[in-house]
Amino acid sequence: MTQGMHIKLGRYALVYTGATLALSFLPQLFNIPAAAGVTAALPPLIGSIIEGQDHVKTHGVRASGQAAMQGAFVMTAIALAVNLLLLGAAYGASRGLVFGTGFAWGTFALWAVVLTLIQFALNRLGIRLAPSKA
Repeated sequence: MTQGMHIKLGRYALVYTGATLALSFLPQLFNIPAAAGVTAALPPLIGSIIEGQDHVKTHGVRASGQAAMQGAFVMTAIALAVNLLLLGAAYGASRGLVFGTGFAWGTFALWAVVLTLIQFALNRLGIRLAPSKA
């Protein structure tokens, strides 16, 4: 029987949010060009590697199969919730100016789905990158 993967929701949310905000603001603070994919790719990868390492420490082996898929799904749901909260904060802070008139909501929704699928794949990859034994 496979051991389920227990995700520490608060820790993953903090790591994901912190990495997302840092990677979003650091290029502006240091006046360096931003690498667009880094902001989307590194936060779920960092968070899932940390959770994967915790699973190895707790259970002695890396999560695999259904347990790893379930863990990646939970982490992706957390990332989606954080993304929606950050989107709401940006919308509120700009008093709605972020999405002006004529905003292409259909295109935005399509890219949001694509980003969520990419983050799921990166969460799954992060779990696989954890060491195989404690």
